[in-house]
Amino acid sequence: VVNSEDVEFLQGLADEACPPVSGSPDQHDHPALFACVLSEVEAGTLLDRWVENGCRPSMVWMTTATWGWANANLDRIPFFLGGGQWHPAFTYGDAYFASGQDVLDYNEGVTGYAGGYDTVVSYAIPILFAQHIASMFSSEVDPDVIGTFTN
Repeated sequence: VVNSEDVEFLQGLADEACPPVSGSPDQHDHPALFACVLSEVEAGTLLDRWVENGCRPSMVWMTTATWGWANANLDRIPFFLGGGQWHPAFTYGDAYFASGQDVLDYNEGVTGYAGGYDTVVSYAIPILFAQHIASMFSSEVDPDVIGTFTN
């Protein structure tokens, strides 16, 4: 994958996602960060740069977020939650599906192909974003949704 081993390029991406902060990190809004990464070089470079920048994301989701990876990187992150939402034993549910397996079964019924991890994540991430956006505006009587995202 182009640039996947280019540390300088990856540091630039990290800076764009969560720029260096001046003053106390507590005085800044920090984003939720989602990253599809393939290697330790990518994940490590991004995490190290965010720490260097004083970035404190409200959450980080990476494709390397397996229990094995988290346990091997406890020094990089003080607390890490990982799991396989695509696995039938993982108790996941929302308004549309009771489990990751239900997502795969539905996909197979519609397309003839069940899929796997990528299929469930392709469903789960937009749903997560939608839930966060809805909760952001749920306390407002007349929210300016379009204005918020265009300004």
